[in-house]
Amino acid sequence: MDAKVTVIREAGQLRVPIGMSRRMHGSLSLKHESLPGGERTIPVLRVLGDKQHVLYDPKVTYLCAGVIKFMGMEYVDRAWYVQEWSCEVG
Repeated sequence: MDAKVTVIREAGQLRVPIGMSRRMHGSLSLKHESLPGGERTIPVLRVLGDKQHVLYDPKVTYLCAGVIKFMGMEYVDRAWYVQEWSCEVG
């Protein structure tokens, strides 16, 4: 699915979506991958072509009029934080 993705929450903090660093464009990919510790696999949402932003265990929190919001976890410096994406599809 092709989407314009804006990162709303990063490292557990709400971010004002200003600038290109928090915006991505591409195809969304959802598949099971191993956790960084390697104990088990969980669903992982990515924007193909962007290696910086990965959403572990994504949940749909909003779905209406071509916008899907996902909330999940990100893994940074051996710690888990909440991350939220807003995706415009179409």
